[in-house]
Amino acid sequence: MYVLFDRVSSSSRVLLICAAIAIVLASPSLGVAGPPYMEFIEGLRARGYYDITLDYLNQIDEDKSVPQDVKVLIPFERATTLVQSARTKRDYQSQLRELDLASAQLDQFLKASPKHPRAAEANTERARIGIGKAQALLLEAKSPSKEAIAGDLRQQARKFILESRKQLTEAKDRYEQIWKQFGVSLSADEREKRAARDQAETQFMSAQLDLAQTTYLEAQTYEEGSKTRNDLLKKAAEEYEAITERYRTMIAGLYAKLWRAKCFEERAVRPEEGKRLPGNIANESRDNLRRAEALYRELLENEVSQSATAQQIQDTARMFYLIVRNHPLNADHAIVVQEASDWLATRRGAAATSQTALGVRWQRAIAYEQLANDPDLNPNQATINLRNALKDAEFLVAYPGEYRDIARSMVQRIKAAMGRGSEDPADFDEAYGLATGLVQQIDPLQAEVNKAKGDKKKEAKTRLDAHLEETSRILKLSLKLADESVAPAQLDRTRYLLSYVYFLMGRTYDAAVLGEYVAQHPLSDKTKSDLPADAGYVALMAFITALNEVPKGQDDSFEMDQTARVATMIVTDYPLTQKADDARMNLGILYNRRDEPRKAAEWFEKVAKSSERYAEAQLAAGQAYWNAYLQALPGQDGELTDDLRDELKKSAQKYLERGIAESEKAIPANNAAPDNLIAGKLSLVQILNSEGNNRKAVDVLTKDPHSVIRAIAVKDESKRPKSGVKSQAFAALTFRQLLRAQIGLQEIDAAINTMKQLEQTGGEGNTEVFVELGRQIKEEIERLPEGEQRQNVLKTFDQFLGKLADMKQGQSFSSLLWIAETYFGLAEAVDGQTREKYFDRSADAYTSIIEKINQPKFAPDGSAPGIQLRLAAVQRARGNYEAAYNYALEVLRANPKALNAQTEAAQILQAWGENGSPDKFKLALMGDSSSGAEVWGWGQIAQRLQRLIEAGRDTPAIIDSYLQARYTIAEITRESAKEQSGDAGKEDLSRARQQLLIFAAVTPREMISDEWWGRYDQLYQDIQRDIAGNVVGFQPEPLAAPEKYEPEVVTTAKPVTPPAVVPTAPTVAPPPTSTNWLLVGVGVLIAVGVTVGFVVMAGSGGGRKHRRYTSAPPLKSRQKAEPASGSGKKTRSASASSSATATKKRTVKRRPKPPEAPSK
Repeated sequence: MYVLFDRVSSSSRVLLICAAIAIVLASPSLGVAGPPYMEFIEGLRARGYYDITLDYLNQIDEDKSVPQDVKVLIPFERATTLVQSARTKRDYQSQLRELDLASAQLDQFLKASPKHPRAAEANTERARIGIGKAQALLLEAKSPSKEAIAGDLRQQARKFILESRKQLTEAKDRYEQIWKQFGVSLSADEREKRAARDQAETQFMSAQLDLAQTTYLEAQTYEEGSKTRNDLLKKAAEEYEAITERYRTMIAGLYAKLWRAKCFEERAVRPEEGKRLPGNIANESRDNLRRAEALYRELLENEVSQSATAQQIQDTARMFYLIVRNHPLNADHAIVVQEASDWLATRRGAAATSQTALGVRWQRAIAYEQLANDPDLNPNQATINLRNALKDAEFLVAYPGEYRDIARSMVQRIKAAMGRGSEDPADFDEAYGLATGLVQQIDPLQAEVNKAKGDKKKEAKTRLDAHLEETSRILKLSLKLADESVAPAQLDRTRYLLSYVYFLMGRTYDAAVLGEYVAQHPLSDKTKSDLPADAGYVALMAFITALNEVPKGQDDSFEMDQTARVATMIVTDYPLTQKADDARMNLGILYNRRDEPRKAAEWFEKVAKSSERYAEAQLAAGQAYWNAYLQALPGQDGELTDDLRDELKKSAQKYLERGIAESEKAIPANNAAPDNLIAGKLSLVQILNSEGNNRKAVDVLTKDPHSVIRAIAVKDESKRPKSGVKSQAFAALTFRQLLRAQIGLQEIDAAINTMKQLEQTGGEGNTEVFVELGRQIKEEIERLPEGEQRQNVLKTFDQFLGKLADMKQGQSFSSLLWIAETYFGLAEAVDGQTREKYFDRSADAYTSIIEKINQPKFAPDGSAPGIQLRLAAVQRARGNYEAAYNYALEVLRANPKALNAQTEAAQILQAWGENGSPDKFKLALMGDSSSGAEVWGWGQIAQRLQRLIEAGRDTPAIIDSYLQARYTIAEITRESAKEQSGDAGKEDLSRARQQLLIFAAVTPREMISDEWWGRYDQLYQDIQRDIAGNVVGFQPEPLAAPEKYEPEVVTTAKPVTPPAVVPTAPTVAPPPTSTNWLLVGVGVLIAVGVTVGFVVMAGSGGGRKHRRYTSAPPLKSRQKAEPASGSGKKTRSASASSSATATKKRTVKRRPKPPEAPSK
C-alpha cells in the first residue's frame, strides 16, 4: 500500500473522504451512471484536497471492484497529485520530498504501462517535476544560511532545467501536431472531437508556457547582473510576448503577460548601497521598470474572470508591482506601505498567510525599513517605521518558506540598529512626556494629508497611520507604568488622549468605551475641569461614527440608543459646558436625519442662549418644526389635527425669525450669509406665503442684508453647483416662492420677470419648473378648508392667470404651459361650474401651444406629443372620453411605443368603463387595435415595465409606473365584476384577489413603497368585503422607514417633490415575449395553490426572481393616507433646506477638538 500522509486517524480520513465526496458529487457535471473515479479525483484536486485525494487513491487501489483500466492509472494520478501539492508547499524541503515521490510514481506507471495512451502525458509530467525541483533548489539558494553553497544549488537546478526543456520541446511539438490534425472548424455535432481538440490545445498552451518558464528559470541560475542572465531574461520575455499575442484574452495570455513583466523587472539593475549606476545603465533599468509596471497595471486594472487562477494571477501581479515600486531607482516606499496595507486589510484567516500575502507583507517590511533610513525624517517617525518593519518581519519568521530566513535577518538587523537609545521609556513621566509630544504632532500630519494630492496623499496617510499606531502604543505604555504616585488628573488625561487617538484610528468602539469611562468615572474633580466632558464628547462622536458606518438596510438601533444615552449623559452631568450644546446639536441632527423632526426640534431648542451655536440652533429648530408641520398635513404619514398643525407652524415661524435675527446680528451686512441662514429665510417665506403675508415674503426674499435673491445669483446658469443655495433646485424654489408672493400681490409685471428668471434657472426649454409650480398651487388650495380664505386664494390665482392669458405679447411656451397646468390643477381642486370653467381655460392654453408649436424657437423639439397627451388628460378629467381617446391615438400612431401615451390611453379606457361603458374595461386590460393605433392596455404595459426592471432599468419612475399598472389590473378586474351578476362577477372578484396575492408573493417588498403597499392592501380588503362581507384580521408588521440623507447645513425641511414631466420625446418600452401577457409569473403559483385570506408569505414565491431584491412580507391591513392632491401620488410641499443641501452626508458635523497636551 502506498502511504504518504499519516496525519489523521483512519476513521477521520474516512469522514473527510465522505465529506469530500458529498462536495464534489454536488457538481452538476458528474451525472454519470457508475462511480466517477477520475472525475472525483479531478474534483478533489481542483479544490486543493491533495491529502484526501491520496487517501482516496489508496482506497480504490485496494478495492477489488475497481475496474482494471482505472487501477492502472493510480500511480499516474498519485504523481499528478503530488506535483500539484508540491507547488503549495512553502519550504523547499517539502517540495523536493513530494517531487521525489511523484517521480517514483511516474517511473512505476511507465514501467508497468509503457504503451498506455497517457504515457506521453506522464513524460510531460516528468519534465514538470524537473522544473519543480529546479524551483525548490533556487529557493534554497536564496536563503542567507545557504550562501556558501548557493552556486552549487543553482548549478543543480540548471541541470534539471535543461533536462526538462528537452522533454517539454518534444511534448510541445507533439501536442501542436495533435491539435492541428483536428483542423480549424468542427461541427457542433462532433462533440467528442471538439473536446479532444480543446484538450490538445490546452496541452499545447501549457507546454509553451512551461518552455518559456525554463528559459526564465535558467536565467535565475546565473549571478544577478551577469550578461548571460540578462540575455536569458530578454529571451524569456520574447517567448512570453509571443504567447501573450496568441492567447491575449485567455488565462495562458494573462500568465505570460505576468511573467514577461517579471523579466523586464529583473533586468533592472539594483545599485549597490550608497552608489549610483552609470547613466546609460540607470536609464535602461528605469525603462525596464516602467515596462514592467505598465504590464502589472494592466493586469491589476483590467477586468479578469472570477476563476481562482485568474485571481491568483492578479494577486501575484500586485506583489510584483510592489517590488517595482520598492526598487531603489523608484524608492516609492510610502506608496508601497499604503497599498500593501490596503491589500492586506482585505485578507483574513488563511488568505493572510498565503504565499502571495507573505510576499506583499515582505515588501511592506522592506518599505518601512527604507523609510526609517531617510535622513530627513523625524527621529520619532524613524523609530515608528523601524518598529513596523520589525513587526512584519517577526510575523514572516513564523512561517516556513521563501521569506523566513531573510525576515529573520531583518529582525536581527533592526534590533541592532535600534540599540539601547530606542528602548521604550521605563517610567510614567518619561512615557507620558513622549506621548504628549506625539499627540501634538497629529494635527500637522493630518494637515499634510488634507493638503497632499495623488501619490503624495498616500505617503502622508501612511505617515499619519504609523504615527497614530505608535502614539496609541506609548499611551498604553504610560498607563501600564503608572503607579500610586501619578496624579489622578494625569491618569484621566492619558485615558482621554488614548480615546481620542483611538477615534482617529477608526477604533470607534474602543474610543467610545474609554471616553465614556473617563466621563463617568473621573479620578479628578469634574467640577474643576472640562476634560471629563471632552472625553464624553469623544465617546459621543465615536458612537455617531459607528452609527454612520452601519450598512444601509441593517438594524442600527443599538448604535442610536448608545448615541442618545451618551448625549443625555453629557447634557445631564455637564449641562453648562460647550460640549453639552454640541451634544444637543448633534443629537438634533441625528433625529432630523432619522425623520423624527419633533424630537430634533426639542434638542435644538435646548441649546443655551449663551452658546456660540445659539443662532444655528434656533434656525435648526425652526426648520425641524416646519418639517414636522409638513409631515402633519392631511394625507401625509404624520397627519395631525388642525390645532396641532397650527402650533407646529407657529413654532417654526417663531424659531426661524429668532434664528434669522440672531444670525444677522453676528454677520456683517457685507459678508456672505451662510447656507443655513438663507435656507431658513426661504422656509420662513413659505410660511408667510401660506398665511397670505405676501408683502413680507417678498421683503424677506429681496431686501438686504443677506438677500436670498442675491445669495442664489450666479453669473452662468449652466454652471450652478449640485448642492447649496446656488443649486438649481434651491434657486428654482426661491423663484417659485417669489412668484407665488407676487401673484398674491397682483404684481403682474414683476411676476412675469420672475417667470423669466425661473425659466432661465431651469435651463433652456425646461418646462418642469412651471408644471411643478402649478401642482404646488393646486395642493395649496386643497389644503385650505372650504370658506372665505379658500375662495379668496382661488380668486387671486384666477385674476392673475386671466390677466396673463389676456396679454397679447410676451406669451412664451413656458408661460402658456404654466397657465394650462395651473388651470388644470385648479379645476381638479374645485367642483361645479367653476371646475368646467378652469378646464376650458386649461384646454385653451394647450390649444394655443399647439397652434404655435411649429413657430421657430417657440417650443422645445418634440414637445407636441406631450401637449397632445395633456389635452387628452384634460378631456378625460372632463368626461369627454372619445375626444380624449382620439388625442391619445393620434400620439400613438406616430409613436406606437411611447409608454406615457400608452398609459394615458389605458387610463382613458378605464375611466370610460367606470362611467357608463363597462365594455371599455376589457380594452383597458387587453388593449385595442381597432383604430389604426396599437393600444397595449394595462396588461401589456405591466409586462413591458417588468421586463425593463429585470433588465436593470429599475429607476424610481419605472418602478412607480409598474406598481400603478399591476394595481390597476386588479382594480379594473374588481370594477368589471361590479358590472356583472352571479357567478361571472364572483369569478372576476376571485381573479382580482388572486392577482394581488400573486403580486405580493413574487414582487420584492423593498421594491414597493409604503404608499403603494397601503393602496394594494386597501384594495385587497375591499375585494374581500365584496366577496365575503368581512376582512380577515391579523397583526400588521411595521413598515420600513424611507431612506433619508443628512443635509450639509443644520436644517430639517423636506426635499422638493419631483415635478411632473411634460414629455418632449416618447418613452419607449420593450415588446413582450409572448401573447400570454396577463398571466406572466402567475401559472406556477396557481398550480401549487394560493390560500384564501391573508397569507404569510415568508418565501420568495414561485415567480421570476428580480435582481438585488428580496421577497415581500405579507400584505398589511393598514391603509396608508391618501395624498392631499388626490392624484394617487404622495406629495409634500417643497422646503428650502433640502433643496439647498441635497448632498448625502453621513459624517457628523464636527469631530472632537484636538486635545492640548499639558506640560509634564
